[in-house]
Amino acid sequence: MTACELGWTRKAGAKLELYRRFTNTLAIMVWISVGWIAYEMYFKVTDQYNEKWQFDWITNDFWHILNFVFLCIICFLWAPSAAATRYAYSELDGEEDYDLIEDGKKTPKVGDKGAAKESFGEAKDDEAGKME
Repeated sequence: MTACELGWTRKAGAKLELYRRFTNTLAIMVWISVGWIAYEMYFKVTDQYNEKWQFDWITNDFWHILNFVFLCIICFLWAPSAAATRYAYSELDGEEDYDLIEDGKKTPKVGDKGAAKESFGEAKDDEAGKME
């Protein structure tokens, strides 16, 4: 394994860890939301005559609090740090091939994504010529 491959593995691992934490947070928020919906339905069904009106504000404000907590977690996960700058501006795998194809230094293969991109660009140029 070369140093370049090792660096790419570290960047991909850091991104994977970030998205794993985000996915776990999102799953926890969904479970909390489902639980709160069940509680809110129970609260509404058992209080037919609105006798518990003093506590009704909690059912509405809970969603604002939950959204604020979720926003804080997102801000914490995507906060600027040394680890974040390592992978924030990294190129996608194979993106440097597109640059070489556009410059004419590399010929795309038949199954290459760059071939589709290049042929789309040629078709777009042909249509522009017809429109004039």
